[in-house]
Amino acid sequence: MLVMAPLAGILAALILLWRLDVALRPAVSALAGAQVERLVTAQVEEALSALLAEDALACEGLYTVQTGADGSITAVTANSGKLNRLRSELLARIITQVESLDSNELSIPLGSLTGWALLSNRGPAVTAEILSAAVPSARFESQFTAAGINQTLHRVVLSLEVEVTLLLPGGTEEKRVDSQLVVSETLLVGEVPETYLGWTAGEA
Repeated sequence: MLVMAPLAGILAALILLWRLDVALRPAVSALAGAQVERLVTAQVEEALSALLAEDALACEGLYTVQTGADGSITAVTANSGKLNRLRSELLARIITQVESLDSNELSIPLGSLTGWALLSNRGPAVTAEILSAAVPSARFESQFTAAGINQTLHRVVLSLEVEVTLLLPGGTEEKRVDSQLVVSETLLVGEVPETYLGWTAGEA
């Protein structure tokens, strides 16, 4: 009986820890995911800023606008060669930036796991670690939106998927961060064909 009592206490403690892990794991996962999303967004934006600091015209001339005799816009044509070069250059920089996140440690205050605003960002921290980060998909999208009378905003957006492996208390977890980086904005003045408005086109 004297031996069983300590064993029962240890078993009860283990069950309590297991229940605590099951209860807190979704909150830890969500908060770690939010931190990862902010980190990835910052790294992606930093990659574009670094490119533009070296070449201010890197994002110019991606599309050519053709107009008719009356000044109306008849076509918007992609400069595929320049788009592909820009994609390659940006992707190389973004991959370098994102891979720098490997082994980054995330700190999640226990107070933030309670859901109570007064305890947010307070108390000792639960740690999570970024084991790896990769960019499996990146493509340009061309977006047209109405911006006023005879005005259309044309955006060139780089859409990225970033896959991150996190080490959380109790195991690893995969996270996918979808990021969109606006690389160019042009205000087109003149009547734009209806087929372009509200349209998003993908470029490889």
